[in-house]
Amino acid sequence: MAEEVNVNRFADLAKDPYANFNEAVRAYIFRDKEVIEELVKVNDETSTFLIRNYLEVNLILESTDHKYVSGLTIQGGSEILGYELYVFRGLPPQQMVLGNEYFEYYLKCLYMTGYITFENDPYYEVACQRVREDKMRGRLDIF
Repeated sequence: MAEEVNVNRFADLAKDPYANFNEAVRAYIFRDKEVIEELVKVNDETSTFLIRNYLEVNLILESTDHKYVSGLTIQGGSEILGYELYVFRGLPPQQMVLGNEYFEYYLKCLYMTGYITFENDPYYEVACQRVREDKMRGRLDIF
């Protein structure tokens, strides 16, 4: 579970050139140990260790029009949360074509978050390990 908190709790983000704190509309803190374990299951060992000891992942959502999410900041680092938010954002139907890199990444995010599953799937743990290794090498793709 996430707890919604006042966005001003993260007012320091106003100093972050990559965050648009003036457009922050919602903020959430993840503290539940079981949820944290799920959020870090594909993270590399160092970030997993840090998050487990810090025991908090923060999500700040931004919206320019107060209707749709236009940006976000994740503090604490969670690959799974990033994938979930990519799925949540969705894609326009005209982009849902094999060969479109955004659609293919969207399908990968659906798989990594468990929205697409296969019975007796021997590849999920392999995919998780590949995410960990690629993150350590600075690569962003998950397959």
